[in-house]
Amino acid sequence: KHIDLNHKIWTIPLSKSNKSRTVPISDLLEKLILSIPRTKNVYLFAGSITQKPRKDLYYHWDKIRKKANLPHIRLHDLRHTTASMLVNQGISIYQVQNILGHSDVNMTMRYAHLSNQALHDAVSVMDGVVKW
Repeated sequence: KHIDLNHKIWTIPLSKSNKSRTVPISDLLEKLILSIPRTKNVYLFAGSITQKPRKDLYYHWDKIRKKANLPHIRLHDLRHTTASMLVNQGISIYQVQNILGHSDVNMTMRYAHLSNQALHDAVSVMDGVVKW
């Protein structure tokens, strides 16, 4: 009930800030969601025994990261990676702030790290402005 594919949004009813918020669903994520085999269960990720929503993803995340030979990567690290990738692709810090659900842009700036290439591309804009 929290995933609305018609409007491509995921509603998080209670976030860390004790507020409801929405996260946009990309086209690729929509395809992934639609590819998950449907069962009678209304939950997207139900526990195999309880048939209730999973409370913890650690067991599954641990298997994934070990199989990928990335045992040191935490699930939370993906938020930092996403923020950095978005900013390096030219997405504004304010859009990234909204996607991550940060109330303060300073927190988002701690998450998003510009690559050397992005910084080089930024200063190279001046090559077209300054005449030599």
